[in-house]
Amino acid sequence: MPTFSVILKYLSVIVVGYLLGSVPMAIPVSRLLFKKDVREEGSHNAGTTNMARVYGMGAGAFTLVGDVLKTVLAIWFGRVLLGEPGHFCAGVAALFGHCWPVFYRFRGGKGVAVAAGLAIMADWRIAFIAIGLFAVLAVSIRYVSLASLIATLAGAVLSFILPGISPWRSATLAVMCVTVWFMHRGNIRRLLTGTEKKFTPGGKKKSGQE
Repeated sequence: MPTFSVILKYLSVIVVGYLLGSVPMAIPVSRLLFKKDVREEGSHNAGTTNMARVYGMGAGAFTLVGDVLKTVLAIWFGRVLLGEPGHFCAGVAALFGHCWPVFYRFRGGKGVAVAAGLAIMADWRIAFIAIGLFAVLAVSIRYVSLASLIATLAGAVLSFILPGISPWRSATLAVMCVTVWFMHRGNIRRLLTGTEKKFTPGGKKKSGQE
């Protein structure tokens, strides 16, 4: 039976991970730099893609880096306190916080930038393949939603195939894949009906992917 100190560590990891995740960088960046809420623009989503679509690639890149770093920080904290179980708890909590942030009425992003951070913290091989696959697809087909779906699925599958990856990290990426696909359910419908919009950067206010 876990001791009180162990239970407290788990609660700390989950709370800290969720609170870190609950700051989708697109929202504070859009408010601070552009005096607007990105959720009221473009696809109305607090994600990297919508930031790049509405405010340009620089804003999108800044948002991406911030969301990846918060994920890395959350998982680092989880590992320090609890090792591999802490990796899972912190990673999932950060992902849920990003998608359903308590600070912003539970309206966040779709988890793709956090997924990149989870892949980086899981294994460099997964990160290299999944992020590389996303980049190639996003540039070639310009459907960022489809690129995100394929890349997250690939990352999750690789975590169960590649040697040397702990079950906790594989479980983290499995939850990540399911969550990202759930958050993209509207995009999936549009992809199936042929109404999904291709990505166009630099202030083009078009509905679409992340």
